[in-house]
Amino acid sequence: LRPKIQGTAVLRDVFGGKGLDAFVLAGSLTAFTGAPGQAGYTAANAYQDVEARRLRAQGVPALSVAWTAWKETGMSAEAGMVSDDLYRAIASAEALLCLDRALRKNLAHVVVGELVPVQAAKLPASIPSAAPSVPEPDAGSSLLGRPSGWYTATERIVGRLWAEVLGH
Repeated sequence: LRPKIQGTAVLRDVFGGKGLDAFVLAGSLTAFTGAPGQAGYTAANAYQDVEARRLRAQGVPALSVAWTAWKETGMSAEAGMVSDDLYRAIASAEALLCLDRALRKNLAHVVVGELVPVQAAKLPASIPSAAPSVPEPDAGSSLLGRPSGWYTATERIVGRLWAEVLGH
């Protein structure tokens, strides 16, 4: 918890508001999915999401990215723990394309990941069923992760619900 929060504070203090093109915070999907035994990591990633919104309100071009696991690099890859759980792991090249798209959309927060259909089917029944016309998440959030930009109605619903829950 402390390294991520203090690191974010140091970067903010050194670079925040000084003519930056972007102030990108690398987070994790655990900020809203949670992870067993990872309460500190989850809280630190949620902190980054809030900090990006706060900085953006001050005119800093901050973006917090909630990443799924990367296949070739990062903590999961280094620990040999890359798997397709609720979200599919993403290839580095695809992740960089998603980051580029997110930076072009001028967002405070973005979730990058593709739901694994079998796992998504296990989500609580309180999530509405797919509807013929489902709005995208509001202007403050966006679904990214697929080069095609196409998402199922269920994924758009989940994205909209998480945007509402997280105040985006």
